Amino acid sequence: YNVTVTYDNADAFSAKSGEGTYRWGENVTASVTLSEKTAHYTYKWAGFETESRLTFRNGTSKTSNPVTFVMPEENVTLKACSDSQTNEYAVTVEHYLMGTDGTYPDTPYETTVKPYYGETLVHKDLAREIKGLSFNENKTIQENGNRTQTQVTGNTVIRLYYDRSVCTVTYDYRTNGGTSA
Repeated sequence: YNVTVTYDNADAFSAKSGEGTYRWGENVTASVTLSEKTAHYTYKWAGFETESRLTFRNGTSKTSNPVTFVMPEENVTLKACSDSQTNEYAVTVEHYLMGTDGTYPDTPYETTVKPYYGETLVHKDLAREIKGLSFNENKTIQENGNRTQTQVTGNTVIRLYYDRSVCTVTYDYRTNGGTSA
């Protein structure tokens, strides 16, 4: 009799074992390997489904992986089942611009929300170029839990801070026809 292992979702599994021809009454062990977490999904083991009436061995059941059973007098198809969880999270990036008094407002100048899929975001890579302002990495680190990056594992808010650029203008009055007093 034959044992066949199938998948409910080919993306969720990377390998299988136990397929083959067996004699009635022989112990059979079958297993599958879950795929690595992808950028968009995390896969979890849900169990095997089968139409066959199986006698399980070694303390296993349909939710075990691997599973061991006694080969019945019929072909057996085991369908490996997975649950998937999306890794899509909303990341809110708030941009705070220093005022002319050298302080930051309580509300951001600009807020953007984008979906991300469980990746690590480096704060300075999210910064924008804003005329007359420069990204303040130290203030940004301080306001984000003393971290330079965030691993996105849920909905997240990242605060970015920008300082006013200071320019010094020197005017030489003698060059421009001035006289000294």
